[in-house]
Amino acid sequence: MGKTGLAAVMSVVLAGFSVVACAQPRPPETMGHRHGGPTLFLAQLDSKSAVPPRRSSATGTGAFLVDPATQTFSYDLTFHGLEYGTAKSIALRNFGAGGKGALIQTICGSERRPCPSSVSGNVTATSGDEDRPRLEGKLLSEFASARVYVEIVGGDGKAEIRGQLEPNGAMVPVRNFVAHLAPAPGVESRGAGTAVVSEVHFPDGRVSVFYRFTVAGTSGPPRNAALVGVSATEPLPRRRPGENVLPKPRLLPSRAAATGGTITGEYEVNRSRPDALFPTKVLSAENREIGIVVSTSRFPQGELFGVLKPVN
Repeated sequence: MGKTGLAAVMSVVLAGFSVVACAQPRPPETMGHRHGGPTLFLAQLDSKSAVPPRRSSATGTGAFLVDPATQTFSYDLTFHGLEYGTAKSIALRNFGAGGKGALIQTICGSERRPCPSSVSGNVTATSGDEDRPRLEGKLLSEFASARVYVEIVGGDGKAEIRGQLEPNGAMVPVRNFVAHLAPAPGVESRGAGTAVVSEVHFPDGRVSVFYRFTVAGTSGPPRNAALVGVSATEPLPRRRPGENVLPKPRLLPSRAAATGGTITGEYEVNRSRPDALFPTKVLSAENREIGIVVSTSRFPQGELFGVLKPVN
């Protein structure tokens, strides 16, 4: 789904921070939810948003959690298929869409924080990191106004993909979920990924669900994704083909090696229907945590897995 589609379900936004190559993913700690707590921002990275626009099919998904109380933020960002070489830097900058802005924070690209040595990878910083990036008070309003963006500079020294960090401005109840994806239990994989799911609940019973996952280092491109009820003490449950698969998935085209990619989609359900599929209903029906499983052709039961955590 493109950015127009995201606006159709009222937008969402995220972010993350601490560098990890996709060969050694480090799942972030639970991104907790509490009233007045961290706010979620979503960044959908593509080459059309770079300034100037580039000819690249690389994609990325970033989930950013901004905590006004501590003036810090954490993030989980996965990118796939850079076409101009490995990333020279990944950074947050401050400017609206279509312009170039001042540097806020370098995520990677310094001697202390090198970027992944691959054209696809994952970088993350969790709420427990002592050196989490800090924000001056005046920058908090810039996040809320969607002026902040994340930019990946490719091997040629020019911005290759970019995405604005956009908060959810819906005037109806919204549930947002984030998951760090790592190899499923019992699966030998070097993959990692970032998953975002958002629900918009309308008064007439309709629920619009948007999802976006970017994975890197998998055995092949993602084929589909499914919601499952899981327990912290149980392994990943076995699924029948097609069970709880999210509808209307779309794999964004890429000219990169088929070891990852971005899958996205949106659909609408009515929460009164017994077969309605959305994370909140799975959670209430199973009375357990919600897992997201991403399948590939080699691992049809799921190559990557992560627990969806509700965020503000």
